Amino acid sequence: MCIVKDKRRPNSFSVDKLNFIGKFQEDKSNNKIESSSSSSGSSLVLVVEVVVVVVAVVAVVAVVVVVVVVVVVVVVVVVVIVVVVVVVII
Repeated sequence: MCIVKDKRRPNSFSVDKLNFIGKFQEDKSNNKIESSSSSSGSSLVLVVEVVVVVVAVVAVVAVVVVVVVVVVVVVVVVVVIVVVVVVVII
């Protein structure tokens, strides 16, 4: 890239505009080539998204199962305590 001295401000430098525009157009053409060849990449992204959703659903189901098990254990413990107290009183 060619750097030329800015004539308006003698102590500053500016990038050659033609080189900058040419580089920008090259970047755009490279992006077009990459986007046309990224059809297999998009399917990979889709697979990753599906895996993330499945993992999230499994995590939610696991949390629900743990909560249900804890509630059942607490209810069973309370029932056992109540039965023991009733038997001891009677």
